[in-house]
Amino acid sequence: MPSAPHGSATDRWSMSFTTGTRFQPDGRSDERLPILFVRFDKGAKHVARQPITVGSLLEMRAFGVEFGAFTLWNKTRPADEAVVSKAIRSRDTMAFLYDPSMTTYSVSSHVAAYALGSSDVVAMTDAGFKVADIALNLTANAFNKLVHPPAMGTNLPRERLRGFRVQRDRGYAFTTLLFHLRGLVTDVASEAAIQTALTRAGLRPLDELLAQARVAIERKRKTELLSPELRVIRERLVDAGLTVLYRRNFDELRMWPAPLIAPGPLVMTGEDCAEFHVSTPTLSVEQTCFLHDCYSRLRDQTKLALRAARGFEFGWSDYVY
Repeated sequence: MPSAPHGSATDRWSMSFTTGTRFQPDGRSDERLPILFVRFDKGAKHVARQPITVGSLLEMRAFGVEFGAFTLWNKTRPADEAVVSKAIRSRDTMAFLYDPSMTTYSVSSHVAAYALGSSDVVAMTDAGFKVADIALNLTANAFNKLVHPPAMGTNLPRERLRGFRVQRDRGYAFTTLLFHLRGLVTDVASEAAIQTALTRAGLRPLDELLAQARVAIERKRKTELLSPELRVIRERLVDAGLTVLYRRNFDELRMWPAPLIAPGPLVMTGEDCAEFHVSTPTLSVEQTCFLHDCYSRLRDQTKLALRAARGFEFGWSDYVY
């Protein structure tokens, strides 16, 4: 990858942006539903073609939090031990970034390095962490005004560019903002750099964007729900969303989550399935199980409906699984 964090010479990848379209249940592709991909190659060998998803942005934030926690912890170590810890951390980071099986999680880090044109892992992680946070909270109004950066490429079909905005593709927004941030970051994405990037992208100042996000979250309360259990769960999730939507200090390297008093998700260990919270619980175990059960039922009914629709259309000779 040009200007990417340096792994070993044999691990270096090249990357490029491509787009695709989603397929509808009838098997036809729809240009109004585009997907932004990153293609990774290692010399003549293809590594992966990875979409930039909301999950990858959440992973970028998690990676930033982990990096920030390590940085704070390492400052408390004796100087000689800190050097060793940093070297081990760098080695493990490179192993993660250049693992072909982990591109779902590492793609946002690669995009941050590529868009910024930086080989500095700290700069890449800090900017990626902050921009992911902004992209995840953009509203429909912000997407409508998003300006495509020329440095990202001008060969994208107009219909697909419009589709990214209409569908509120947060991976596209993340990539766009990072390209607008190019040339503004040295080691830390400062307040001034972030605001300049937002202006380049055609967006309002950050405080206004966060205010719009708060309004959008509050509107979630207004939709009627028949289930009293779901009404309670939605109220708690809305309250949690408003709590963690706080203004960060971008003039400091603070890749750190909200205080532990902030609401957090239910966590289950992989070994003994023990359930716990790392902060104030948002939902109880019972509410979490109920929500998962609702999701499972919706997924199953959707599959059955798709199978029935396809079966009717093709005289019961074709099925969707």
